[in-house]
Amino acid sequence: MFADGESAWHGEQPAVEFRRLPPCEYHWNRPMVWLDEARIVLGGLGDDDEAVVPGARVFDVTRMVDLGVHGSGPDETATFGGPEGRFFAADGLLYSAGGPGLEIWDPTSGARIGSVPGFHPTHHDTVRRELVQLTADGVRRRPTTESLPTG
Repeated sequence: MFADGESAWHGEQPAVEFRRLPPCEYHWNRPMVWLDEARIVLGGLGDDDEAVVPGARVFDVTRMVDLGVHGSGPDETATFGGPEGRFFAADGLLYSAGGPGLEIWDPTSGARIGSVPGFHPTHHDTVRRELVQLTADGVRRRPTTESLPTG
């Protein structure tokens, strides 16, 4: 669940609205990231921790849809396999840091549009617009705004 409304941060009325995200039994430590003010990405495809496979589900939390007996929930605008590891977002793109390294995804089409093998960022410096990998040997940085490498 997440809270919706400016009043949540200021302690003012009206009450905070809560929007229910899809459950995933026992898979609590899944990657997730806000793409922008309306869309959130949840990592993993499947509803059980033993059956979850790498992938991403994109939800527009500003648009609610009827889920029948389950009430209503955010509109799922895209679902695609592939992304795994830590998730980051910049410039409308999804970045996943798992497996062979950094992968860059179009969250609308689900297409992988770039990769940086061997680079596994652990942090996102939003001020410098860089993904950062902390290692025993030091720090590696990569701008999110440069041209996309293919691979």
